[in-house]
Amino acid sequence: GNVLIAFPVALLIVWTFQYFTEYNFAETKAQKLIADLNPIHSMAIFHAAIAGVFLFISGIISGSISNRNKHNQVVYRIKENPFLKQTIGIKRANNIANWVDNNWAGVVSNTWFGVFLGSMSSLGLFLGLNLDIRHITFASGNFALGLYGSGFMLNATTIFWSVFGIILIGFVNFIVSFTLSLLLDLRSRNIPLSELHLLNKSIW
Repeated sequence: GNVLIAFPVALLIVWTFQYFTEYNFAETKAQKLIADLNPIHSMAIFHAAIAGVFLFISGIISGSISNRNKHNQVVYRIKENPFLKQTIGIKRANNIANWVDNNWAGVVSNTWFGVFLGSMSSLGLFLGLNLDIRHITFASGNFALGLYGSGFMLNATTIFWSVFGIILIGFVNFIVSFTLSLLLDLRSRNIPLSELHLLNKSIW
């Protein structure tokens, strides 16, 4: 889903920008965008692992916000707020409460996820370290920009390593965040790692 949406949207944006301004902003960075996807000659896997950590943290934030809302009965308070009921009506107050219940935790966690991803490169520059992120969504969008910026003149080998790099980036994003979440879950229930094989057996 990330790839299928990000790739064509990135192509549409760069094409539209060039159509109206006659300037291809991806041309100067095309080579770097493609090189950064190569899992062999770049730090793509390490950077994907950093993004996986941030995925895990954003999940913690989402759960924390959701739990806090339920503990403080935020939905009930919105529904029963006399000011809202008098000004916008009971039905609309209920709609707002339901929206908050279903979406607010995701909005907050995704906002922080964006902050984490957007600030990592600047933090790396500040510390003098090779810190950055590679997320499957950005990777597929960067591939589209690199492809367009190079005039669609990439050879088959480069395309293969770029696509393979995107797949690996997505896998590392998932496996790092999943592993950290699983370890946290096991710790929260005082389940030792020695019993992990029982979980694998149950899944099988």
